[in-house]
Amino acid sequence: MTTVHDLHSFYAGDDWQINGSLFDENGDPLDVTNATIDWALRDGALSIVNVNITLQVLDPVNGKIKIFVPSASTTSIVAGEYSDILRVTIGAITDTMWTGAIFVKEGL
Repeated sequence: MTTVHDLHSFYAGDDWQINGSLFDENGDPLDVTNATIDWALRDGALSIVNVNITLQVLDPVNGKIKIFVPSASTTSIVAGEYSDILRVTIGAITDTMWTGAIFVKEGL
């Protein structure tokens, strides 16, 4: 079940941290103990997919995760609106869990 998250806003050139909770189709926490999780930032031309990011599972049984995008990966991002996508694969099942808008502001 794909969820659309609220707008996130970050500055280009800053470290970004995105905390998330993943849920199954019943609204219960999704157990991601043995899952593969991929995250991407997209605008059609740009795509950061698990490149120079840290995706940490904080509490696998309760689907708690943290995505950290270092400033080295955000410095060259042009100000504007992007979308992100988070996809989870458990066994043979792959599902897009969330998507939404990320607004990048011009940094220093």
